[in-house]
Amino acid sequence: MRVYTNELGRYKAIAEKYKKSKEDVKLSLPIEFEGELYRVLEFFKSSFFEKSPTGILVLTNDGFKVSDKRVQREVVKLSYYLDILLDDDSIERLKKAITPEKEIKKETINYNDAIDVLTLLNSENIKGIDTVINVLKNYQKAK
Repeated sequence: MRVYTNELGRYKAIAEKYKKSKEDVKLSLPIEFEGELYRVLEFFKSSFFEKSPTGILVLTNDGFKVSDKRVQREVVKLSYYLDILLDDDSIERLKKAITPEKEIKKETINYNDAIDVLTLLNSENIKGIDTVINVLKNYQKAK
């Protein structure tokens, strides 16, 4: 599901009014808050690697600017959560961020093997091995 779209439709005139040069605009789906529908216009500058947000404008579903700060804050908060939790791209990023349990077990085995090898090498009086062993043990505890 897409939470934002580049198609501004009837909101294009108000978006152009607030848009600065070299900014792009995207429009949220309707967001219901206290029985009313709102839209969020998000202004951002695009570079080759990232999109940097430059501003947000909260509109009624009829296209009028919302001036109530509390309503603005709550609608922006809702749009943020919708974007993070329901947008297709965000869901894919979340899936990539979660490490499967099988991968965690594999890493634990690798760390334990490394500690065992370093412990054997420690008997040869190589400087710094104790430090590396401690770092590996502490890293495992932190995870």
